[in-house]
Amino acid sequence: MEQIQRNLDALASAYDEQVHRVRQMVEQFGQDLWASFPDYRDDNIKEMVNAIVPRVQAGQLKTAQLTQAYLIKCAEALGIDTTLEPLDEQSILDARGVDPATVYQRPGTTVYTELSNGKSYDQATKSGGLRLLQLIGGDLQLAKVRQGQRTMSRWDGTHYFRRILTGRENCALCVIASTQHYKVDHVMPIHPGCDCNFGPIPKGSGADWVIDEKTLEAAHDAVANKLGISDRSGRDPDYRKLILVREHGEYGPTLTWRDQHFTGAHNLA
Repeated sequence: MEQIQRNLDALASAYDEQVHRVRQMVEQFGQDLWASFPDYRDDNIKEMVNAIVPRVQAGQLKTAQLTQAYLIKCAEALGIDTTLEPLDEQSILDARGVDPATVYQRPGTTVYTELSNGKSYDQATKSGGLRLLQLIGGDLQLAKVRQGQRTMSRWDGTHYFRRILTGRENCALCVIASTQHYKVDHVMPIHPGCDCNFGPIPKGSGADWVIDEKTLEAAHDAVANKLGISDRSGRDPDYRKLILVREHGEYGPTLTWRDQHFTGAHNLA
């Protein structure tokens, strides 16, 4: 079983590298495009929509393809008989249920709203750019989730799955979610900025609901130490707004806060 888990971990790592690269490319295009405009009037927002939507959709389909390939490899590692089926492209592209041309006008609306609320031009355009990145990230994450659910739903119902943290930026709620196992229809609830992955758990492991008690307790302790209060439900304080980083350059997996960065021994003093 340990060898199977090592194989699954290796597949998850390779998958994360590939889907993250796709996300970086689309986000970088969006950032560069947003910064290229002399202003954010309707004509330029329309130009942005026409340029960004096809690239986001290409990223969604590539993410779905990578997700399908990853999960088929996971099935092979687990001895599950599965077949490669054509992507349901429309279900991937329509995951939001809203016309993408409407969705990608929202960064412009954000700029106008911020200006009307008295924000400076720089503040308003920065908020609009952040909104654009959130939209791109959300669409690519939804592609991952939708395809993951579709592919894994064809496996027998006795398998459980886990949320896999990327270590780049994970909210406390995701950290806690990663310590437990789920059925396929509960694998990947997401939030703005989420980039979590997922993977199957070998049969015979994860028999208890909590599969990583140590990380679960460390997460609650970190919140309590930081804020003086924690909540097992993750609602008060809102764990989605508390960003925990799990990787330390020397110590390995370590729970800390987004504003604390470790780059070497000289930073530990």
